[in-house]
Amino acid sequence: MKNFFLSCLLFCLFYSFSASAKINEIFDITQIPQQQSQKNGVNKQFDVPENIFSEFLKERLQNVVKQDPGQVKSNSVFVEPSEEARKNQQKESKGFFEKIYDNALQRALNSAPLPNTERRDINTHAINAENIRKQQNDWERQSPDFPSINVTMPDGSTALVPAQEHIPFFMSEIQILTNGMVKFDETIVVVANGEKLKNGLSKPLPQKIVDKNGKESKLDYSILSVSANDQILDYTIVEKNGLNMLVPNGEYVLQPGVYTYKLSYVVSGAVLDYQDFREFYWNITGNAWNLVIAKIAAKISFPAGFPPLRVNSYSGYANQLEINNVLPVNEGSDAFGLVLTRPLFVGEGFHVIVSLPEESIMPLGLVDRFFSFLTQHSDILFSLAAFIAILLSFIISWYYMKQNKDVSKLNLKKNGVMCRYLNLNRFDATSIGCFLLEMYKKNIIDIQKADETVLLIKKTDNLSALNRYEKKAINKLFEKGDAVLNACKQNWLKFKRAAFFIEKNLKTNLRTYLFKINFVYLLFSFGMLLFAEACIALEKPATFYTFLYMLLSNLIMILGVATFILTLRNLIAKIVIRFFGILFLGASVLMLCGLVHPSAAFIILLCIITINLYTNIYSQRNGLLRLQINDVKNIRLNLLQQKEHLLFGKGIINVQENILALDLVEEYSQAHVKNDYNKLDAMVTMLQNLKK
Repeated sequence: MKNFFLSCLLFCLFYSFSASAKINEIFDITQIPQQQSQKNGVNKQFDVPENIFSEFLKERLQNVVKQDPGQVKSNSVFVEPSEEARKNQQKESKGFFEKIYDNALQRALNSAPLPNTERRDINTHAINAENIRKQQNDWERQSPDFPSINVTMPDGSTALVPAQEHIPFFMSEIQILTNGMVKFDETIVVVANGEKLKNGLSKPLPQKIVDKNGKESKLDYSILSVSANDQILDYTIVEKNGLNMLVPNGEYVLQPGVYTYKLSYVVSGAVLDYQDFREFYWNITGNAWNLVIAKIAAKISFPAGFPPLRVNSYSGYANQLEINNVLPVNEGSDAFGLVLTRPLFVGEGFHVIVSLPEESIMPLGLVDRFFSFLTQHSDILFSLAAFIAILLSFIISWYYMKQNKDVSKLNLKKNGVMCRYLNLNRFDATSIGCFLLEMYKKNIIDIQKADETVLLIKKTDNLSALNRYEKKAINKLFEKGDAVLNACKQNWLKFKRAAFFIEKNLKTNLRTYLFKINFVYLLFSFGMLLFAEACIALEKPATFYTFLYMLLSNLIMILGVATFILTLRNLIAKIVIRFFGILFLGASVLMLCGLVHPSAAFIILLCIITINLYTNIYSQRNGLLRLQINDVKNIRLNLLQQKEHLLFGKGIINVQENILALDLVEEYSQAHVKNDYNKLDAMVTMLQNLKK
């Protein structure tokens, strides 16, 4: 248990450390410098001639030196030489200046080889001031003498770009639809050489967006299509490092070459509603790519007839956002363009904020609002529904038990020891006598009385009819092969040792029965909880692993709650166990908070507590045991009614353990009927001898 707890604790510490070492992806609008809203029209910075956008790109991207790409392949996605052969070939073919360039850029980008579990096109290193200066200096020192290749751009022009793995061109066409959804069509030209882009390009996407008031909105994605060089690829969205990652579904090898990726997807929840106006905020490139982006442009379309109230754009690192270096372009009455006049280095992003009139977005209908609310708060709603179902089922079940309408057909074996416990809620010396009378009934021992001496005689060594605890109790009474035991004070230790296993047998049988009668309630309650968690996991990109993660947190919660149910007599042990229980509960809640809303994590904990609480209540004497207690009362009544019949003959063997357990010995001894099978008087004498 200690190792398990330490493992969980180390996992939490490792997760916190690794999270703090990564680049902060800004999707919190409160971190962006805000300007005053202008509701009289579009910001004047966009009052520029039309069609400059395409001309600007053509001028910036047009190649002035024609060069045959030669050995560069641009139409293959799935074929690549072996890793060792490729590395040797690349190493031998590189010239002196190219090696210098690679080493310099390697240091500038701080792109040390990552573990195999990480995608190398995603940056996982902290960006510091020294790293920023190195990136900028290295890029500014580029000259035509550096190795370069020709790249054909989407507009048909060609450009001479460094033969280094990077993104020469990034274009994002963004359509803000009237229903509040946003459609993205992105064209990304990449130069790959089998290092960072070995397994294809991935696109980091935010999981949520935070408005100016600090309210979080969950983003929902639908992938429309992904292609590379017009070849359709199968992509999926997975959750990793606080981002949704658009990654290839399955492994394939990207051969070195030039590729034009086209990504098309739709996002729901990205347009924020501030009652009197709408706002779209987006980090167009994101901060998480481990690749330099040379040319960046965006075209944003909005609903016809509703020009934006305000447009702001920013670029740079998370703590160094700038409003310069962006060229706005008017693309018509329903669109505008943004062109970044400098490259983006690793860790930098390109942000845009568009304010639109409130009426530009159609209000959601009742059904749409319901599904939007369900999407935004699905984890809270599903966990709350599970809690309500569990609580109602227990309340209804408790009501039926109070009305004596319990339909459980499971029966509890009621020997003398069990009858005494159910009737008086105790295990004592009389319970030992009940056990001996049961062994007499099973012909394991004989009981003989001479005056005030009571002898127990072992009649057989064949104990196959007994369970393991009963066998151990008999062996403790008749140790070292003894066949006769004098039931007196001198042998009390043997009876005490046997009593330990007799009581253990009682508690084991009782726990087994309680589990069986609680099984239906446990099955339903845990089934509802697991169903809710499965529904929550379906809303997550990595459904299977999310569900397994939630199961692990549930197990830790159960362990934590169980420490508060244990009954311990030692105060120090109780404090230590409860302390570890609190740690378990805290760790499990923190684990869940990494996946779901804190309210949902608390509700799931409440479900576990409710299940344990009601299961414990059902196990009480006024719970599901109440019917068995009533059966014992009926047994006592029947024994009194059949006294005259049972005093004669062999029939008393089967009931005398219950007579002793239910304190009816005096009722049966008043008749003074001689019966050799009646050992009640011997048991009374034995108990008196043990107390002397």
